[in-house]
Amino acid sequence: MKPDLVDRRERTFELLIVEGRKYTDVVETIAREYDITESGVRTDIDRMDSWLPKIVEEDHAREDGLVRLKEIRKNRQEMRRLYGEMKQQIERDPDADPRVLIDILERIDDNLDLDIGLSQSLGHAEREPGQLEVEHSYDVNSEVVEVNSENLDREENE
Repeated sequence: MKPDLVDRRERTFELLIVEGRKYTDVVETIAREYDITESGVRTDIDRMDSWLPKIVEEDHAREDGLVRLKEIRKNRQEMRRLYGEMKQQIERDPDADPRVLIDILERIDDNLDLDIGLSQSLGHAEREPGQLEVEHSYDVNSEVVEVNSENLDREENE
């Protein structure tokens, strides 16, 4: 594959899948940046499943983890697309089981967890979340009962 074609396809993947930009925006951006027709970009995106593995094979400069991170993000984008389709289908058919939407959302959450873990291991995100400091205070006020040391002493003597 020619270097300029690899560059264009990597950029397409980056914008569409990794950054999650809108399809129409990506088509316009790639067409403008690489001086090709929008229909050519759309066709190229439609064939992504065939050219993406070739780019991965030719992408010797990248670490394996980054390639996997791209795949994880691509899968999440596909799950989001599927969620949208299923949501529309369920809205049209009131007898459809909406639990499938919950299942898809759970898979998206799992994908995000995997993305975060891999991003952390590659050094693209902090390993530990920011520390939260909690100050404890024991100040109890009640309109029902008042407890103080004088009351306790009096009860003990009675």
